Amino acid sequence: MRRILFMFILLGCGGQASAGGYYTGRELLEVCEDAVYHPALTCLDYIESARNPHWNGWEPADPKICVPKTVPSTRLKATIVKYLKSHRPDLPQYAGALVLKAFNAAYPCPE
Repeated sequence: MRRILFMFILLGCGGQASAGGYYTGRELLEVCEDAVYHPALTCLDYIESARNPHWNGWEPADPKICVPKTVPSTRLKATIVKYLKSHRPDLPQYAGALVLKAFNAAYPCPE
């Protein structure tokens, strides 16, 4: 029942959940791992939005994102899931910040 309620919250918030309309790391991990109750597309959309911030009309000043355009979304999803699982104490933080940290850990910008 809780998963069904969570799904309705996601749909009602335009694909985002939690207070203020933002995912926590824990919520993003759940969405990315649970393709039965959460469409994988939601996870990939979230990750692609962070990868391509200009789609949302903003450009993060720091940290700079240096993910090669040739990296497929499914590989980025695996990178994010691995990062979130290995940084469980950080899961209460906003997912967007954790996604940027994961991108920077996996794809550091050239100096």
